[in-house]
Amino acid sequence: MCAGVWGDCCNAAGRCGTGPSFCGYGMCQLGNCSPSPSSSTTTTTSKSSTSTSTTTTKPTSTSSPKTTTSNPATKTSSATTPKSSTAATTTSMKPPSTTIPGLAALPSCGQTCFNNMLAQYSTLGCAALDGYCLCNNVNFKNGIRDCSNGACGTAVGSTVIAFGDAYCSTAFATHIATATGVAALPSCGQTCFNNMVAQYSALGCASPAPSCLCKNANFGYGLRDCSNGACGTAVASSVIAYGSSYCASATA
Repeated sequence: MCAGVWGDCCNAAGRCGTGPSFCGYGMCQLGNCSPSPSSSTTTTTSKSSTSTSTTTTKPTSTSSPKTTTSNPATKTSSATTPKSSTAATTTSMKPPSTTIPGLAALPSCGQTCFNNMLAQYSTLGCAALDGYCLCNNVNFKNGIRDCSNGACGTAVGSTVIAFGDAYCSTAFATHIATATGVAALPSCGQTCFNNMVAQYSALGCASPAPSCLCKNANFGYGLRDCSNGACGTAVASSVIAYGSSYCASATA
């Protein structure tokens, strides 16, 4: 093969030159002497490989300073732990006292009867431990009497009944009733009460003064009969109790 100034190929006659007459098929001594680009490509690839290898070494110097940013992350994670205060949960709740003076001195059968009647407050139309309301319902005392006589015997039962009477006397003495409480009654009870007050003339009173009305037993009877008929016995007990408190304050 010829190269350089002599041409690219040698023909069958041994002459060197360039072009199809020297390098074409059947002309070249080797059959086909077209110049291959392998020599030129090898030189370019070697250059490109060295250039790329030098550029990759430069970014490595910037990796070390970035590691300093990991420290604040550990601080924030520890700061997110919530603090619980136990002071808010240490609240002391004391139940209301239900101790009735003198009750513990009764025999156990008497205590049971008395407490059982207190527990019937809803049936008697009262709120829990509302002694004034309970004592205004005749069934409260009757229940204590019947229970204590049956459970304790009449001899011991009499002391239980006496305790019930004393309990009610205290309840009446400490209660201050006002006529403005009529608004708390159901509408049927208010109607019955106001109707009986309006009957003051028929009851022998010059005015609807409670001091006069309550001296006539028909005032209480009329309130009882009206409320039982208009409200039913369950609700009527609260109306009757109100009438009793109204009269108790009038005669106090």
